[in-house]
Amino acid sequence: MNDFIKVIAGSLSTTALILGGIALFREYLFAYAGEKAKNLAQKEDIEELTEKVQKISSQYSLQNNAIEQKLSHLYSLQSTHRDEERAAIVEYYENYVHWMYTILEIPIDYYTQATLPLLAEKKKELDEYFLSINKASAKMILLVKNEELIDVQNEMILELINFKSWIDGKLLNLQFDMQKWNRITERFSRLIKDMDNNLVEARSIADEETELMGRLDDNRKSYKMEKVHEFVKCKALAHKFAHKAKAYITSIE
Repeated sequence: MNDFIKVIAGSLSTTALILGGIALFREYLFAYAGEKAKNLAQKEDIEELTEKVQKISSQYSLQNNAIEQKLSHLYSLQSTHRDEERAAIVEYYENYVHWMYTILEIPIDYYTQATLPLLAEKKKELDEYFLSINKASAKMILLVKNEELIDVQNEMILELINFKSWIDGKLLNLQFDMQKWNRITERFSRLIKDMDNNLVEARSIADEETELMGRLDDNRKSYKMEKVHEFVKCKALAHKFAHKAKAYITSIE
């Protein structure tokens, strides 16, 4: 009986131990499962946050690339405009100086009855140069942002127009006198065939020719003297323009 009781007691103790172990295991299992669930939830949260960060980073990268492209495009446009601006300034100055010195170097004494057609060609050449200057001027007004340069350029154009008007008047007078000289020569050639009967008219034509020669000589002298004065005025403005242009086209803006 005592042995039976001992066996029963031992069995109960074993059962209690087993049940206690099971309870502890169950508690551990629940705790482990809870920790796993917690870790899983944290992992999901981290993955969600990572995904959001990556999405924001991707959007920022796209926006940043778009901004960089726009900035690069704007810089390219600005750089291109700056190059065109410099080219317009140089082109205008070259055309202006070329026209100015072409007038200065006109060989007024070279033009006579025999070379009258060359005078017409020279006038046409000057008109073409003048047209080139006006085209270059229009390009400057369109492209150049420096107001001081534009103001000087306007002064130059006004002075150039005055110079051109002066030179056109002188060359037209020369051309007119040369044509008149040709007509006098032709009339005298016809009269000389019968000089005895045309002596009075021949003397009148000779006087007219003498007067014309005097006027031609005076016009040539005044041209030589006055053209330097007109040239100096244009050259002063050209020098002023060049000084401002050098400072502007070498500046960083």
